Amino acid sequence: MSESPAPSPRALFLSPSFFGYESDIERALIDDGYAVDFFDERPTNSSAAKAIFRIGGRPVQLLVQAYYRRILAATVTNSYDLVLVIKGEVVPLSFLQEFRRRNPDAHFVYYSFDAIPAGSNCTRLFDEFDALYSFDPADVAADARFTLKPLFYSSQFSSSSPESPRSHDLTFVGTMHSDRYRFVTSLFKSFTNTYGFFYVPARWYFYFNKYISRNFAGVPTSTVSFAKLDKSAVAAIFRDSRAVLDLQRSAQSGLTMRTFEVLASGAVLVTGNTAIRQSELFDPSRIVVVDDYDAADASTRLREVLDALPPLVGAPNGFERHSIENWVREFSK
Repeated sequence: MSESPAPSPRALFLSPSFFGYESDIERALIDDGYAVDFFDERPTNSSAAKAIFRIGGRPVQLLVQAYYRRILAATVTNSYDLVLVIKGEVVPLSFLQEFRRRNPDAHFVYYSFDAIPAGSNCTRLFDEFDALYSFDPADVAADARFTLKPLFYSSQFSSSSPESPRSHDLTFVGTMHSDRYRFVTSLFKSFTNTYGFFYVPARWYFYFNKYISRNFAGVPTSTVSFAKLDKSAVAAIFRDSRAVLDLQRSAQSGLTMRTFEVLASGAVLVTGNTAIRQSELFDPSRIVVVDDYDAADASTRLREVLDALPPLVGAPNGFERHSIENWVREFSK
């Protein structure tokens, strides 16, 4: 008589929504053999709610506690092998403690894809985890319990050597900021075939900055978009670009998701993150670091890098180790 197959290991996955990457992680865990129960860590994702969660207060605590009681009720009959929490901005300490009581053999893992502010909710949770990871070297240096774990790229961005030359010499896809716009448009002047996509999340925000604060005074309305590009469209643009700009927030030292997506697509990365020079990823033949947002200097160095590369080039050798499939495997015990 044949034995019944062993049940799949089960994972509880809590994460904020962040551009669909939470869905990519869930699929990668499933591909790695897990049955996954995913819950957004926030009860709601409206802009107003996000702001209220950061402020806190008794009404917010009651809303969050009620939401996590529903998660406990929905998972009470299951036994879990992995508990993965990303960011943990609103996860109650009592929830993790109760979940640990119910699943004493589960492996509890925390990951942050953003710099961790002092005193934030997540810092109260750290003692409940078996493993702590951050993408940010500064967080790892500040807390010996943390392990550095950079981000990843999703499969849509993968590129073997292209069959024809890429259409765009230089591309930027990102959120509209006045400093970014000035630098990007200045750099674009040095290249013939460019692609720029400047996203603004709300019309009122753009017009306020254009006509009231004057931060966007020189930005034509025709150059911005109030609708996002979906991830597959961004990936297709990157795979058709020789170089892509990534201009992250100045407070971050960790490597952005865009870093891995650009390199996986086979494009040259042009980045304002000077900390990348200390990363094992750094290769001056594939990465141009922008110092002090000097467009003339960046243009000269990017031209040198592009001229040295063959016209048909894919991702760096061995870059698949940064795929999301490999990224999730480290979370297993």
